[in-house]
Amino acid sequence: MNRLYAVLYPLIWIFMRIFHPWKAEGRENVPEGAVVMCGNHTTLGDPIYVVCALGWRCQTRIIAKEELMKIPVLGFLLGKAGIIGIKRGKADVAAIKEAMRVLNGVEDIAICKLGEADVVRHVIVQRIIKAYEEDEHRRKSEEGKRK
Repeated sequence: MNRLYAVLYPLIWIFMRIFHPWKAEGRENVPEGAVVMCGNHTTLGDPIYVVCALGWRCQTRIIAKEELMKIPVLGFLLGKAGIIGIKRGKADVAAIKEAMRVLNGVEDIAICKLGEADVVRHVIVQRIIKAYEEDEHRRKSEEGKRK
């Protein structure tokens, strides 16, 4: 477990219990071991409630908006606690690759990369995938020229 996470979790849990009381329901439905959860939230506090509800032993890695990671002290602490920053509204390949790196080798989690040849359902879907692949190739080429 990440040391900073181990230090911050109890402090945040106590703060949330005192100032923002919550009740966790359905925890028995969360399997033991590694879990991948994806969910929308309506407030900044919702991810914190999920982290608190899952418990101390289940270290949670959150993908948060990149703007939070740029706040001087907060961004540093979030990064050290294992939070991954993502650029919202864009195809943030770097954040996805970081999440894949973290999950790589985790038992019972398989990561499947699909390319143009893998998608045969519809021509439009194939074109979309091809466009993303071409854009990624173009970006890599531009980055290579800058270096």
